[in-house]
Amino acid sequence: IDLGGTHLSFGSNAKGIVVRGVTFMGAKSSSLTFHHHGAEAVFEDCVWIGNSGMNNAGAVADLNSTSSVSFFRCEISDSKQMPRVVGYGNPGVSSSLTIRN
Repeated sequence: IDLGGTHLSFGSNAKGIVVRGVTFMGAKSSSLTFHHHGAEAVFEDCVWIGNSGMNNAGAVADLNSTSSVSFFRCEISDSKQMPRVVGYGNPGVSSSLTIRN
C-alpha cells in the first residue's frame, strides 16, 4: 500500500483482524490508527517503509485507545521512518509507535 495518508484505521468493531504480508509505504500521517477503544488487530510479516507520521504521532501506528495490537515478524526500521535530524534536544524527533490513553 503506497498512499500519502493513513493506510488503515480501526474502530471499536474491528475484532480478530489479521493483516499478513503487506508493505506499507509513504504515509504522511500514521500508517495505522487506533483512535477508538476495543479494536483487536494482529500484523504478521509486514514491512513499513518511508512513513513520516504527523507531529508527535507514530509513523507506523498511533494508538490513542485501549485497543490490542500485536506485531509478529514485522520490519519496522528507524525511529520515525523518514531521514533523521540529529541535534541536542530536538523536539521534532519521535518514535515509530505512539501509544496514548
